[in-house]
Amino acid sequence: MTRAPCLLPIPAVRLATLSLALLAGACGSGTERKTDNGAQGTANSANEAAAAAPSTEGMNQIAAERVTEQEAVIASSKRINAPFGPVEIVEHSFPDASHAQSGEIDVSYLRKTGDGTVVAKHFPATVRLGSFGSMSDWSVDNRFARYPVIVSNGGGTWQGQTCSWTVLTELRPEGPVELVSFENSYDNSGYIGDDNKNSEKATSVESEIDGIEKDKSFTVRFTGTQNFTARYVRQGDKYRLDGGEDHQLSGC
Repeated sequence: MTRAPCLLPIPAVRLATLSLALLAGACGSGTERKTDNGAQGTANSANEAAAAAPSTEGMNQIAAERVTEQEAVIASSKRINAPFGPVEIVEHSFPDASHAQSGEIDVSYLRKTGDGTVVAKHFPATVRLGSFGSMSDWSVDNRFARYPVIVSNGGGTWQGQTCSWTVLTELRPEGPVELVSFENSYDNSGYIGDDNKNSEKATSVESEIDGIEKDKSFTVRFTGTQNFTARYVRQGDKYRLDGGEDHQLSGC
């Protein structure tokens, strides 16, 4: 297996409230979202010009309607050039959400016009992940598939057990498609505590992705109180776990 020269770290769940800013058509805030790992595709010069332009009135209208109807705010956004044209990715958070509510990512496929760009296709809530209305983080990566893939992470804490999941979503010409979802970290130290009567040791496991072979497979390496690897293999429209339940986390 050919190993990718770099690793894609999956951070533990962040429980602190995200600092939110209303961003319209700008790149995502924070160092985690400053790059898209080369997912610029092979768009032509017209698409490149469209991607460099400010967000269109149509995109602003969609964002405004969502804020009004669902009490969401735009936490971050990114515009990329997919091989089939420019794509706008917008993360929405819900500041007053309950523990059970996730954050969301909307996706819009854009089309160039004489006055700029317009929304050709809109896919609300393409990804739903996290708790208290927020995701942990997301990025765009072109190593997993022919088309750019949104790599989303999010989770929460339930009765002292903290879990996080990763979702890979491929941006295909006909629309976004979820490739795979898997649990990427687990920690039950909040549940076990320091004074447990049975002297049970806490479990704490994190992971990172490497060994990515585009449209073929990738490996998730788990480390901590448990150490194992999970290999995911492309089968049709999905990545599927190779090896069964012994190669995945099962917390929360």
